[in-house]
Amino acid sequence: MRVRSKRLLVFCFLLVFRTGQGTPLFSQDQKTVRRPEINVPYVSKPLTVDGDLSDWTAIKTLGEGITFYRGDGHEGTSPANLGTTIRLEVDNKDDLSCSLWMAHDGTYLYVLAEVSDDDWEPFDRENRDNMCYQEDMLRLMINSTNAQEADIKEPIENQPGYEGFGFSTDGNIYGDWSDFNSSGIPKKRPPKGSTPDGAYWKAECTVISLPSKNRYLYVYEERIALDGWPGRNMEKLIPGKSYGFNAEVCDADNGTKLQGYILWSSDGTTSSFNFLNLWGVMNLAPLPYE
Repeated sequence: MRVRSKRLLVFCFLLVFRTGQGTPLFSQDQKTVRRPEINVPYVSKPLTVDGDLSDWTAIKTLGEGITFYRGDGHEGTSPANLGTTIRLEVDNKDDLSCSLWMAHDGTYLYVLAEVSDDDWEPFDRENRDNMCYQEDMLRLMINSTNAQEADIKEPIENQPGYEGFGFSTDGNIYGDWSDFNSSGIPKKRPPKGSTPDGAYWKAECTVISLPSKNRYLYVYEERIALDGWPGRNMEKLIPGKSYGFNAEVCDADNGTKLQGYILWSSDGTTSSFNFLNLWGVMNLAPLPYE
């Protein structure tokens, strides 16, 4: 984790392909459900997880990203109308909001998220004891088998294909739902002190102080292997197909651990991290040479 001031981004050119129609994700009776979607374009050049966002400029201009916050007009209201869902206390857009983009190069899935928060709560001294979701955190969730199970107990152990990637501003992943971690233990939550493994999942967060706006910007860059990690829970993600996906941002304010959080896709009330039937969809662009 690093703190720095805002800097000018240099434009870079990438060969980028928009996402086409993905493989049908749900059965006929489930297609009546309105689900949020994010398109994942193909890029011809690998992106780097290094704090330099210039390689994302061309991707962001495509307008394929998502933004979610309280009052965004895309609220989830029922199991048939899924969307932004607020849990606990999140007051408004100024309190917490997230913009997120994705891309892939046929080898890795890349994620850039910019989370705006009115109060940053670094928990460095407590990092070994806090569950990561008690802190300011971004969690990505992938359903690589497109299962539609609900209320799964310990999903990393009991739901094949499920993978969560929770990463706090302090780099804490303790207690989340990913076995892409340095502990070396498949299908188990990350223990205290573990980190993303660095090869199959790499993540970095840069905290930017914006004094003129009296707020902070958390810039997350992440890279996940499309082929998964042999022996771990996520299965291979195939370009040209669609998969269940969800995103969540957690907010710790004024010393309060987990004051509130926002889910990109749920029914308006449910904390849907273990309700795969309430997730949205990510559409991976096909490879241009196939």
